[in-house]
Amino acid sequence: MITPSPFLELLLLVLNRNRNHRPAEVMALELRRIRRSLTQFWTRIGNNPATPPAFGQLSEDVVLNIFILLDCPRNFSLTCRAFRALSREPRFKAHWLIYRYGHRLAIYYGIKHFPEACNDTLLNLLVRLGAIVSRYLAQSIVQSHVGPNMEQTKTTPTAFDVALARVPFSGYTFVVNYSWQRYGEIWTEGGANDFGLFIKYTGYRSEIHRDVDQLRALITTYGFAPVPFPRGPVMRTMIILAGEFPDIIRDFLIVFHIDQSVRRRVWDSIFLLLIDWVYQPSELYPIMQNRAVLVEAITLVLGPAALGPAAIEYDDKEIFKSTFLEVFTRYPDSLPIAVIVGVLATLQSVKLSFEMEQAVQEMLRGADKSKRSALVPAMKQFLQYHNGSPNKKTSLLKSITIAKKTPQL
Repeated sequence: MITPSPFLELLLLVLNRNRNHRPAEVMALELRRIRRSLTQFWTRIGNNPATPPAFGQLSEDVVLNIFILLDCPRNFSLTCRAFRALSREPRFKAHWLIYRYGHRLAIYYGIKHFPEACNDTLLNLLVRLGAIVSRYLAQSIVQSHVGPNMEQTKTTPTAFDVALARVPFSGYTFVVNYSWQRYGEIWTEGGANDFGLFIKYTGYRSEIHRDVDQLRALITTYGFAPVPFPRGPVMRTMIILAGEFPDIIRDFLIVFHIDQSVRRRVWDSIFLLLIDWVYQPSELYPIMQNRAVLVEAITLVLGPAALGPAAIEYDDKEIFKSTFLEVFTRYPDSLPIAVIVGVLATLQSVKLSFEMEQAVQEMLRGADKSKRSALVPAMKQFLQYHNGSPNKKTSLLKSITIAKKTPQL
């Protein structure tokens, strides 16, 4: 891959900006800005301003390097007809997916972003570029695929089910055939899928099933990644695993950061886990009773990570606020205020992408006028703790310790 020149940087700056503009605005306003910026750059390095470089003179390899660096390929396709034609090429989509999501997740996110394009041609290109067809993904596709028209079922289809129903049949058969050639029989242990086995082998639900070697084998031998994320309370297991075996979780940290629905479940599970830690720590898995391990685990799955080129397309502060209010509204008023404050105080040790004090202040302004007013005293006390002297903080931490010793709800 070439290093972006000043020309490419100018082009990327414009194409990655204002992704929600209407096509007409992108075609007119942004294209004029690109040409003006290019002319200024061209003149600055001593060339004739009347003859700036034309887009049509760019080689296909240069255009490919521009394309894979974009946050929003749609803007690229709106630049000109030539770029639009290239953006439809399977080769361009395959390189963009590999660069953006890595070899382990490229096929899953290809199905999410370009379901109609995921035929055998695109999937074969992805595999040739090193993409992994995990056994769990193959199991999920077999379980979910119902052809061009999704049938009505009692269970509400997931976003993955909806996308998968739009995948061409050749894409479905490619995944199935490739998986059988690579793994043989894809179903094991009475039809359990690999996500179920992954949860089982952690041993957090039943110690007798704990098998770390099998856990690692699911990743190294069968390409496991936790996508699509299943329904059910499985996120807590992932957080505990991050505390005990962070090297295992690092292989697919990106899932917890770029997928908005998964991100909500991450926050929900963290709040519930912290309530247990503050209120009844003896009920937690032993390793998570250590505050340092707990904070490290939460930081790993929640804090900023080396995501590479993948872009986060949501406001994490808004997810934090809405999930916090939802979780604590479900609890009865008998939940001690010190427990809520303890949860917020513990999160202060985690490096977040936003200022938690500001988020709490925003929630406080909204909670005064809603049914969630019971949370107001707790949020006010946290802000006093946040802005207080060391003596006040010590006093509050003692009250949290006392809260731990109170009877369970």
